[in-house]
Amino acid sequence: MDKKKTIMISLLGGRPLPNVQAVLHLKPDLVYFVASKDSIGNSSNYEKALQAIPNPMRPSNPLRAVNPYSMRETQAACAELAAQHPDDDIVLTLASEPKMMTLGAYEFARQTHRVRLCNMTRIGLVWLRDEQLEKMEISLEDYFKVYGWQVEWSLARRRLNDLARYSELLSAIAGNIATACELFAAMRAEAQRANRAGAIHRKCIRRVGKAEHNLLQAIQKNQPELTHVRFTQQSIEWDCTDWADLNSFVLSGDWLEAYVLHEALRGTMFYECAWNIRDILWQEQGSRRDARQVDFVGIKEGQLVAASCKSNFKLERNFFEEIRARADQLGKSMCSPMLITAAERNSGSDLARWAEETEVVLVTREDLPHIGAILKKVIDGDVNAAPKHITIYPRM
Repeated sequence: MDKKKTIMISLLGGRPLPNVQAVLHLKPDLVYFVASKDSIGNSSNYEKALQAIPNPMRPSNPLRAVNPYSMRETQAACAELAAQHPDDDIVLTLASEPKMMTLGAYEFARQTHRVRLCNMTRIGLVWLRDEQLEKMEISLEDYFKVYGWQVEWSLARRRLNDLARYSELLSAIAGNIATACELFAAMRAEAQRANRAGAIHRKCIRRVGKAEHNLLQAIQKNQPELTHVRFTQQSIEWDCTDWADLNSFVLSGDWLEAYVLHEALRGTMFYECAWNIRDILWQEQGSRRDARQVDFVGIKEGQLVAASCKSNFKLERNFFEEIRARADQLGKSMCSPMLITAAERNSGSDLARWAEETEVVLVTREDLPHIGAILKKVIDGDVNAAPKHITIYPRM
């Protein structure tokens, strides 16, 4: 006997966000839309909702368009869809559709006992027959699972305790963020030069002021990969073999990703957030290949922020395109892509244009001290929030 499925019939008229949130939260097997005729067409609310629904949940004919002022049309459309699945469970979702559509759906549900009727509200999902409220926060694991990612969650960092070994270094970075960008880039350049020459010893000639001194002291205590770090007022020296320093927390660029997560966790603007999301991709023969990756993600009420963190100073257009592509794989207009970089805003004349063309929120070195406020602005979608110069783009 075939397993009973859950079929969702979702009423769509206004904002598509509540409809998609219900899908991500309830995870039905198939989703149909009963949409008002003025909600369909190119770039319409229906198209936005459909794009955000994972492919396996889309039937071959997912839409029934109705006159939004005809209760009978909505009632008939719901009945027609339910009749296609006589042995399955039906969930009928109300959201922001016109009132006559709501009444039509309610009348259909009243006459069909196997239908569970729910209403999307600002405070969660309400099951109407028993008036039970169900909270709508969606976990990162559930979100990525719905979009077909097999994330290696054991590698992800999601709590302040996961950053405990770096806490002193991250505190020093937070207090001297601009200096950290410059210092770590200089040390990385020296490590690359020494490795090309096959040398173990590294010597970076640069002035070591108070800010650099604080950072280097924290590195001495927190970075065992960089052995025998020592410094004077004019230089920094350390020893390393086999490119290990370029894979260290400081010189790999992991420090920037950890800094973003640290500030996000301190700010509590997300329901959940994480650093180092890696998707396991398998070949047909069962062997693994290069995984998709997102440096930082944060989720609130079923909407995602996905960020790429770049500690190098030279930005390229493909950096913007890569994180845009990741966002498109993870719900399209449900997801806000960000590029967070140690580069300065004036480091390239095309940066603002690339950000605008790809609708990627650009955060540069000057903005890093305010990353918590910026993340909050992006996830809240508040164009008027500070910092004013940070451009955000509309989500669903």
